[in-house]
Amino acid sequence: EKMKKSVFESVYGWVLLICSQFMVMGDTGKAIVLLIVVFHFDLITGTYASWVEAKKENKKHKVYFIESAKLRKSVVKGLCYIFLILGAHGLSHIYFDTPLNIPLSSKDFTATQLVIGVCIAIEIWSNVENFKRVGFDLVAEIKQISKKIWGLFHSIKNDRHDG
Repeated sequence: EKMKKSVFESVYGWVLLICSQFMVMGDTGKAIVLLIVVFHFDLITGTYASWVEAKKENKKHKVYFIESAKLRKSVVKGLCYIFLILGAHGLSHIYFDTPLNIPLSSKDFTATQLVIGVCIAIEIWSNVENFKRVGFDLVAEIKQISKKIWGLFHSIKNDRHDG
Protein backbone atom coordinates (compact mmCIF):
# COMPACT_ATOMS: atom_id res chain seq x y z
CA GLU A 1 0.00 0.00 0.00
CA LYS A 2 1.29 3.40 -0.96
CA MET A 3 1.57 5.90 1.87
CA LYS A 4 -0.11 9.20 1.23
CA LYS A 5 2.15 12.21 1.48
CA SER A 6 1.40 15.13 3.73
CA VAL A 7 0.60 18.43 2.06
CA PHE A 8 3.97 19.71 3.23
CA GLU A 9 5.93 16.74 1.90
CA SER A 10 5.15 17.38 -1.74
CA VAL A 11 6.06 20.13 -4.15
CA TYR A 12 2.39 20.60 -5.02
CA GLY A 13 1.52 21.11 -1.36
CA TRP A 14 4.11 23.85 -1.02
CA VAL A 15 2.93 25.50 -4.26
CA LEU A 16 -0.64 25.40 -2.96
CA LEU A 17 0.46 26.86 0.37
CA ILE A 18 2.36 29.68 -1.30
CA CYS A 19 -0.48 30.40 -3.74
CA SER A 20 -2.98 30.50 -0.90
CA GLN A 21 -1.04 33.40 0.63
CA PHE A 22 -1.90 35.53 -2.37
CA MET A 23 -5.61 35.03 -1.92
CA VAL A 24 -5.25 36.90 1.38
CA MET A 25 -3.03 39.73 0.23
CA GLY A 26 -3.78 42.20 -2.47
CA ASP A 27 -0.50 44.05 -2.76
CA THR A 28 3.11 43.97 -1.68
CA GLY A 29 2.51 46.17 1.36
CA LYS A 30 -0.08 43.78 2.79
CA ALA A 31 2.22 40.85 2.02
CA ILE A 32 5.07 42.45 3.97
CA VAL A 33 2.75 43.12 6.91
CA LEU A 34 1.64 39.47 6.84
CA LEU A 35 5.29 38.34 6.75
CA ILE A 36 6.11 40.55 9.75
CA VAL A 37 3.15 39.13 11.68
CA VAL A 38 3.99 35.46 11.00
CA PHE A 39 7.69 36.13 11.66
CA HIS A 40 6.93 37.55 15.11
CA PHE A 41 4.39 34.82 15.80
CA ASP A 42 7.12 32.29 14.97
CA LEU A 43 9.42 33.99 17.47
CA ILE A 44 6.72 33.77 20.14
CA THR A 45 5.77 30.14 19.41
CA GLY A 46 9.44 29.12 19.24
CA THR A 47 10.12 30.71 22.62
CA TYR A 48 7.07 29.00 24.09
CA ALA A 49 8.10 25.65 22.58
CA SER A 50 11.58 26.00 24.10
CA TRP A 51 10.02 26.75 27.48
CA VAL A 52 7.74 23.69 27.24
CA GLU A 53 10.66 21.45 26.21
CA ALA A 54 12.82 22.73 29.08
CA LYS A 55 9.95 22.16 31.51
CA LYS A 56 9.48 18.57 30.23
CA GLU A 57 13.20 17.85 30.62
CA ASN A 58 13.00 19.19 34.19
CA LYS A 59 16.39 20.86 34.02
CA LYS A 60 18.01 21.61 37.36
CA HIS A 61 20.00 24.64 36.23
CA LYS A 62 18.49 27.96 35.27
CA VAL A 63 17.39 28.05 31.65
CA TYR A 64 17.07 31.22 29.67
CA PHE A 65 14.31 30.80 27.15
CA ILE A 66 15.39 33.74 25.05
CA GLU A 67 19.01 32.94 24.31
CA SER A 68 21.31 35.23 22.36
CA ALA A 69 22.21 32.43 19.92
CA LYS A 70 18.56 31.83 19.07
CA LEU A 71 17.88 35.57 18.78
CA ARG A 72 20.90 35.89 16.50
CA LYS A 73 19.48 33.17 14.24
CA SER A 74 16.15 35.01 14.10
CA VAL A 75 17.89 38.27 13.21
CA VAL A 76 19.90 36.51 10.49
CA LYS A 77 16.71 34.92 9.14
CA GLY A 78 14.97 38.31 9.12
CA LEU A 79 17.91 39.94 7.32
CA CYS A 80 17.94 37.13 4.75
CA TYR A 81 14.26 37.75 4.10
CA ILE A 82 14.92 41.46 3.66
CA PHE A 83 17.80 40.85 1.24
CA LEU A 84 15.79 38.26 -0.71
CA ILE A 85 12.87 40.66 -1.04
CA LEU A 86 15.08 43.60 -2.01
CA GLY A 87 16.97 41.40 -4.47
CA ALA A 88 13.76 40.17 -6.09
CA HIS A 89 12.48 43.74 -6.25
CA GLY A 90 15.70 44.95 -7.88
CA LEU A 91 15.88 42.08 -10.35
CA SER A 92 12.25 42.47 -11.32
CA HIS A 93 12.82 46.13 -12.18
CA ILE A 94 16.03 45.42 -14.10
CA TYR A 95 15.10 42.28 -16.04
CA PHE A 96 11.35 41.81 -16.14
CA ASP A 97 8.72 44.32 -15.27
CA THR A 98 5.74 42.21 -16.29
CA PRO A 99 3.72 40.47 -13.59
CA LEU A 100 3.73 36.69 -13.44
CA ASN A 101 0.68 34.46 -13.56
CA ILE A 102 0.56 31.55 -11.13
CA PRO A 103 -1.50 28.39 -11.65
CA LEU A 104 -4.64 28.22 -9.47
CA SER A 105 -4.81 32.00 -9.31
CA SER A 106 -6.54 34.64 -11.39
CA LYS A 107 -4.18 37.37 -10.15
CA ASP A 108 -0.85 38.42 -11.58
CA PHE A 109 2.04 38.73 -9.14
CA THR A 110 5.40 40.41 -9.15
CA ALA A 111 8.59 38.52 -8.41
CA THR A 112 8.75 40.45 -5.13
CA GLN A 113 5.34 39.17 -4.10
CA LEU A 114 6.34 35.60 -5.00
CA VAL A 115 9.47 35.81 -2.85
CA ILE A 116 7.45 37.26 0.02
CA GLY A 117 4.96 34.40 -0.41
CA VAL A 118 7.78 31.84 -0.12
CA CYS A 119 9.05 33.59 3.03
CA ILE A 120 5.54 33.54 4.50
CA ALA A 121 5.20 29.83 3.70
CA ILE A 122 8.51 29.12 5.45
CA GLU A 123 7.36 31.04 8.53
CA ILE A 124 3.97 29.30 8.57
CA TRP A 125 5.70 25.92 8.40
CA SER A 126 8.05 26.98 11.19
CA ASN A 127 5.01 27.85 13.31
CA VAL A 128 3.50 24.44 12.56
CA GLU A 129 6.76 22.82 13.72
CA ASN A 130 6.70 24.90 16.91
CA PHE A 131 3.14 23.78 17.63
CA LYS A 132 4.24 20.16 17.21
CA ARG A 133 7.14 20.73 19.65
CA VAL A 134 4.58 21.96 22.19
CA GLY A 135 2.52 18.80 21.69
CA PHE A 136 -0.16 20.02 19.29
CA ASP A 137 0.17 18.42 15.84
CA LEU A 138 -1.67 20.95 13.70
CA VAL A 139 -1.30 18.95 10.48
CA ALA A 140 -2.77 15.81 12.10
CA GLU A 141 -5.64 17.86 13.53
CA ILE A 142 -6.40 19.40 10.14
CA LYS A 143 -6.34 15.93 8.55
CA GLN A 144 -8.69 14.59 11.21
CA ILE A 145 -11.12 17.52 10.82
CA SER A 146 -10.95 17.17 7.02
CA LYS A 147 -11.85 13.47 7.26
CA LYS A 148 -14.83 14.30 9.48
CA ILE A 149 -16.03 17.04 7.11
CA TRP A 150 -15.52 14.76 4.11
CA GLY A 151 -17.45 11.97 5.84
CA LEU A 152 -20.25 14.38 6.69
CA PHE A 153 -20.33 15.60 3.09
CA HIS A 154 -20.58 12.03 1.79
CA SER A 155 -23.33 11.10 4.26
CA ILE A 156 -25.36 14.17 3.25
CA LYS A 157 -24.79 13.37 -0.43
CA ASN A 158 -25.86 9.74 0.10
CA ASP A 159 -28.95 10.81 2.08
CA ARG A 160 -30.05 13.04 -0.81
CA HIS A 161 -29.69 10.24 -3.34
CA ASP A 162 -31.42 7.68 -1.08
CA GLY A 163 -34.34 9.92 -0.21
